[in-house]
Amino acid sequence: MISNRNLQNVIIKGTKDGLTLHLNDSCSFQSIIEELNEKVSISYRLSKKDEPLIPVKVHTGNRQFSQEEQENIVSIIESNSKLLVERIQSGVMVIEEATRLIEEGQIKSIVGKVRSGQVIEAPGDLLLIGDINSGALVRAVGNIFIIGTVKGYVHAGYKGKEDAVIAASKMEDAVISIADLKAAVVASCTKERLNQCCAYINDEKEIEFDKIQVLKQLRPNLTRLEGVI
Repeated sequence: MISNRNLQNVIIKGTKDGLTLHLNDSCSFQSIIEELNEKVSISYRLSKKDEPLIPVKVHTGNRQFSQEEQENIVSIIESNSKLLVERIQSGVMVIEEATRLIEEGQIKSIVGKVRSGQVIEAPGDLLLIGDINSGALVRAVGNIFIIGTVKGYVHAGYKGKEDAVIAASKMEDAVISIADLKAAVVASCTKERLNQCCAYINDEKEIEFDKIQVLKQLRPNLTRLEGVI
């Protein structure tokens, strides 16, 4: 049986989806391991070979364990028990993730013509002041705003962001992509909509072209365009 000492470095809570283990984020790793061994080994041993496994989510609080430490935790929970660790999550954001979110929230600004054969990329939104020639590729994880004429290939939301938009002063014989969808401007857009136009994915999951003013209603979260459209 568990000793009489107050064990609070590992708190186990039952949910409708299984168990959640909350680990103290201010004690030593060794203290967590010792208490985890004691609580799990006594309370959650398999009683039958065909007994279904219980899914477990592990919360580490404001603490980021190393890969080796995580493997140690998983090994203890799953060893000789009826528990199966689904994931370990932390309230701490690693540097790589923080950097990615910062980059995706920024607008990369470029001034100049993008010539045939050139490739321009942005980790977030992209503002390009200049033309995009045929044979050029411009793509961004977020939205793309172009003050100029588009004749090349423009791909917004290229990592799967379906609410990304493309807005341009003029679109001519261009190929437009948003997320996983692609459309040719000349085949999809009437001449009167080629100037001051935008492209977005509509409710039918198709790329639609329209005047740039519609973005206020379609994408009200584009606050960085406030006062422009």
